[in-house]
Amino acid sequence: MKRLSPFQSFRGKLIISLLLFVIVPTLLIFWNYAYTSQKVVAQEVNYANQELADRTAKSVNDVATRMIKALFLLETDFEQYYGDELSEWSEDYTEYMKVQLLQRRMTTIRDLLLDSSAFLIYTNDNGLAVSTFYSFDMKQNYAILVQEEWYRRAKEGGGFPQWMHPFRLDPRIGNTGQSAGGGYFAMSRSLRDQSDIGAAFIGVPIPSVFPSEASGGEGSLPSLLLWDGGSELRNPKGEPVKPLSDAESAELRNSPGEIKQLEHEDGTYMANVSFVREIGLYVVSLVPEKQFLTQLNAKQSQSILSILGVFTISMLVFLFFLIRFTKPIHSMLRSMRQVGSGDFQTSVPVKGNDEIALLGNNFNRMVIRLRDSMRRVEEEQRQKEEAHFQSLQAQINPHFLFNTLNSIKLMAMLSNTNRNVSDMITALGKLLEFSMKMNQRFVTLGQELEYLELYLSVQKIRYQDQITIDVRVAPDLAELSVLKFTLQPLVENSIIHGGRMPLLISIAAEAVDDRLEISIRDNGNGVPKEKLAEIQDKLMQPHAKYSGIGISNVDRRIKLHYGTRFGIRLGTSKEGGLEVMVTFPIREEPPQ
Repeated sequence: MKRLSPFQSFRGKLIISLLLFVIVPTLLIFWNYAYTSQKVVAQEVNYANQELADRTAKSVNDVATRMIKALFLLETDFEQYYGDELSEWSEDYTEYMKVQLLQRRMTTIRDLLLDSSAFLIYTNDNGLAVSTFYSFDMKQNYAILVQEEWYRRAKEGGGFPQWMHPFRLDPRIGNTGQSAGGGYFAMSRSLRDQSDIGAAFIGVPIPSVFPSEASGGEGSLPSLLLWDGGSELRNPKGEPVKPLSDAESAELRNSPGEIKQLEHEDGTYMANVSFVREIGLYVVSLVPEKQFLTQLNAKQSQSILSILGVFTISMLVFLFFLIRFTKPIHSMLRSMRQVGSGDFQTSVPVKGNDEIALLGNNFNRMVIRLRDSMRRVEEEQRQKEEAHFQSLQAQINPHFLFNTLNSIKLMAMLSNTNRNVSDMITALGKLLEFSMKMNQRFVTLGQELEYLELYLSVQKIRYQDQITIDVRVAPDLAELSVLKFTLQPLVENSIIHGGRMPLLISIAAEAVDDRLEISIRDNGNGVPKEKLAEIQDKLMQPHAKYSGIGISNVDRRIKLHYGTRFGIRLGTSKEGGLEVMVTFPIREEPPQ
C-alpha cells in the first residue's frame, strides 16, 4: 500500500488546517500591523528629514544668493562712483580717497547682506587690492592674491560665479576676527563695466552656513552632507566621508520623495536630498535608522516572542491530543498496509466504543472474510489449472500424429527394410507413454531433455536427418526441477517456422543467481525486429499454432507456478535465427 505523505494523512490535514485558518491569519495580521507601523514611522521620519534637507538647502541657497547680490552691488558701485579701474590710486589722492570709499562700501555691503564673519576682497590688474579685513596691507597682499586659485578662476569665468568649497584663506592676508578653522564657503567672479574692471572674492565661514549639529560622531556620518552628484559625499568642511556606488548615486538622484537608504560601517542611514540651485550642489540629510528603529524593534520583538510562545504552547497541546486521538487510525493504516502486501493474519487492536473502534471491528471481520475467500480462490485456481493442464496433455496434436503416420506409411511403401518404421513407431510409443503420465506436473531438466530427444528422433526420420540438435547442459543442472512440457513446444516452433533445411537447433542451460536460464537457438530465417517486438507483446501465440500446448500456454503456466519474474523472452540468435530464453527458479525438488 502506498505510504501517505504528511499532506495526505489525517493528522497532516488537521495540522495544515490549523496553520492555514488560525495561525497563519493571526501571524499575517500581526505582521501587517508591525510592518505598517514601522512603515508609518519610517515615512514620518522621512518627511521630517526631507523638510530638514529642504530647509538647509534653502538656507545655503539664501547665503549664496546674498553673496551673489553683494558682488552685484559692488559691480554697480563701480559703474556709478568709480567709473574707471583706479589705475593711479597709489599716486593720485582723489583715486586714493575712492579706494577708501570702496573699502567702506565693501564693509557696508558685507554687513548689510551677510555678517561680520564674512569677508570681501577686490583686486585688479593695476596692483590694487582692497578687502574688509581689519588689517590688510594692499601692496604686500596683492602679490599673494593674484597667485591664488580664486583669482585665476574669476578672470577665466567670464563674469559667472565661481564657487569654492571649502576655501582655505592664507593667514598672511588677514582674518575676520572669528574662527574659521573649517574654511570658508566662497565665491569669486570678475567685475565688468564696459570692460574688465577687476575680480572680487567673497567668503562666509562654513559654520555660518551649516548648523553645528551637522558634524557626526566618531565612526558615524554627519547629519548633513554635500553632494555634487558624483561618486562621493563630503561633510560641510568639504572633506570626503563616504564613497558612493553607481546604484547609490542613481537612487539619490532619481528617487524624489521615496525613502532612500545608505549603508555605512556603523549601520544604515535614511537619506533625503535637496538641491541648492544657486551653487549646483545637493544637501543630503541623514538619519541613522537605529535611532528610531531600536525602540520600535524591541517592542515588536517582545510582542513576537509573546505570540510565538503562546502559539508554541498551543501547538504542543494540540499535537498531544491530535496524536492521542488519531493513534488508532494509524494502527488501522498499518494493518491495511500489511493486508495490501498479502498478510491476512493481521488484526487491529480495538479499544473503546467510539467510531474508530467500530471501524476497527469491521476491519477485523473483513480481513477474516478475505482470508477465507483467498483460500477458496487459490484452491479453485489450482483445480482449474490442473484440469486445464490435463486437458492439454490429452490433446495430442492431430497434425503431428497425422504427419507422423503418413511418414510411416510412405517409408513402409518405399523402403525395402522395416528398420526406420520400427524406430519411428517405437519413438512415438515412448512419446505417448511420457505424455500420458497424468499425475506428474514437474520433471527434472534431464527428463524433459529425454522427452525432447524422443520427439526429435521422430522429426529426424520425418525430415530425413536434416535436423541437428546440440544440447549443452551440465550434469548438475540436469537434476533441477522444471515444468513438464516446456521445451518441446519451443523446439517444434523452430522446426515449423525456421523456414530452412538443414536446421541446427542449440540448447544450453546455465544458472544465473537464483535463476535457471535455458536458451533455444536455431539458424533459421529469424524474425524482423519490429515483428519480434510485436510478438513479444502478444506472447508469440501465432508461432505456436501447431503445438499441442502452445508457447503462450507455456509462458502462462511458468508465470502461474513461479511468478512473473520467470517465463519466456524472445530475441535474435548470433546465427540470425530465433532465440528463446526460458527462465525457471533454481529448485531441486518440485514445488508442492
